[in-house]
Amino acid sequence: MGIVNSIINLGTSGIPKGQTRLTRVLNKINLLSIILALALLVINVLSQLWVQAACNAASILLVFIPVYLLNHYHKHQWSRVLFVFGLTSSVAGISIFNVINGRATNTEIIILAICSFIIIIFEGRTQIVLYLFTAFSLFLIEFLKDYYLRDLMWSNAYFFTLINYSVTLIGVFYFTQIFKSELDLAVGKVSKLNDELEKSRFILSSLIDNTPLFLAMIDSKGKYRVVNKKYEEAFQMTKAQFSGKHYKEVLDEEMATFHEPLIHRCMGGEVVDFYQQIESTKGLYQHSYGKYFPVFNDLGEVQYITVFVTDISELKKAEAQLQELNATKNRLFSVLAHDIISPINLLRNTLYLSEHEDAIGENDLREFLHRAKGHLLVLIHMMENLLRWGKSQFHGWTSDPEEINVKPVIQGVLNVYRDHSKRKNLKVNFELDTNLTITADKGHLELILRNLIVNAFKFSNTNGLVDIQVCSKQGDMIISVSDQGCGMNKALLERIQSGKSIVSEMGTDGESGTGLGLQLCFDVALKEGWVLNVLSGAQKGTSFVLTIPNSVSC
Repeated sequence: MGIVNSIINLGTSGIPKGQTRLTRVLNKINLLSIILALALLVINVLSQLWVQAACNAASILLVFIPVYLLNHYHKHQWSRVLFVFGLTSSVAGISIFNVINGRATNTEIIILAICSFIIIIFEGRTQIVLYLFTAFSLFLIEFLKDYYLRDLMWSNAYFFTLINYSVTLIGVFYFTQIFKSELDLAVGKVSKLNDELEKSRFILSSLIDNTPLFLAMIDSKGKYRVVNKKYEEAFQMTKAQFSGKHYKEVLDEEMATFHEPLIHRCMGGEVVDFYQQIESTKGLYQHSYGKYFPVFNDLGEVQYITVFVTDISELKKAEAQLQELNATKNRLFSVLAHDIISPINLLRNTLYLSEHEDAIGENDLREFLHRAKGHLLVLIHMMENLLRWGKSQFHGWTSDPEEINVKPVIQGVLNVYRDHSKRKNLKVNFELDTNLTITADKGHLELILRNLIVNAFKFSNTNGLVDIQVCSKQGDMIISVSDQGCGMNKALLERIQSGKSIVSEMGTDGESGTGLGLQLCFDVALKEGWVLNVLSGAQKGTSFVLTIPNSVSC
């Protein structure tokens, strides 16, 4: 069938639809003519009718095969003329030969069929000329039959035959012309409907393919009938590959198990919605929401099921971030209500006592002032973290790199919190070449160093050691802040490394905090393109290592 289709469609590429139909009709009739000519060739050879056999062979070689060649080279008008002229001449030649040899075979009847073909294939002057040529061929054959077979010339029978043929030819002409006109009209309407249908199909297909949902339709047997582009991309299959496949052949085992009862419920006429959280190996989604809708036929039976699925992973992520921000907000209000108000109240009381020295001794007043100073440092540290966090949340991120001498920055932080370390009698080990400079945002570096150093002081035990090491390696600056304190458990360590908010824990001497310090450190490092790692274990101390790539300038 592939060869036959190729022959029928020969020469139809790149031509208008109307020409395509005419070319296909000619190719079909030409193929039928070749088959009949071959059959007649065999019969005539077996009957030893050599002249007739030669005419059959000549028709095949000089008419039918050249018709296909002309169509192949898009010489469609010439191929039609050749077919009509060649076939008519061949039939007329065989008929005349039979008449001269006294054989009444009525082969000329085939010419009437050629007349109908002329009406269908041709238009205008060419149609009239070829039609008159076939009519003349019929009249000539009848004249010769009257002369050779009946020994008559211009007899009454001949004139009545001419009249009958003329009426027949006129009837064939007009009846076929009317039929052709009606057929062309019907074909035109069908073509217009097909164009509108194709346009509607294109619009519908575009809407389905461009929808942000996963959309599919399966029949009552669970086989896919329609899928959209997102389905194709997700499963890496084409629409043709989906068509006719059962959903269990497409979905993995976990998904098929989840959706099977939903599909069965929908087959019962129920609209089913669902939420699914999965880890897909094909990258479909992690969180999805969807619905199954039954499509009923005229008998009220479920014939198809449509499924709409949307990826809500981003919504879930936004929801988690919103919950995180809400938890942070609640924690900030708690900090404002307790951890910040308490130092302010202590400072207020100290100021009150300083105005009433007679109510308290000098030594007690000095102790109050020392405690107030310590709480004030903690308060300033908290406020700086809160302000930095608030600025990053509401005003976006800005960075202003400059050349910095690292040692004064670290020494400045240690000087500010010296009383904090002295209160625990901590030993701080810090040595650094004063000429080591880097290019970085000074404020962001100070923020990270301050939080890491204060964190080390906060969770160090009395008489503990805090070690600060700074070195350069292949243009990178590496700063490590280590303590020998209580350390962090695995859950807290994972939460810090993932960038999630944490609840502040009390230090070894009852120190409080906001819980934002380490979160800010990781956030700043990430946005600056720095790397902050943490190594810790319960009761094993903690070590933070900050790497600033390609920053060392000398």
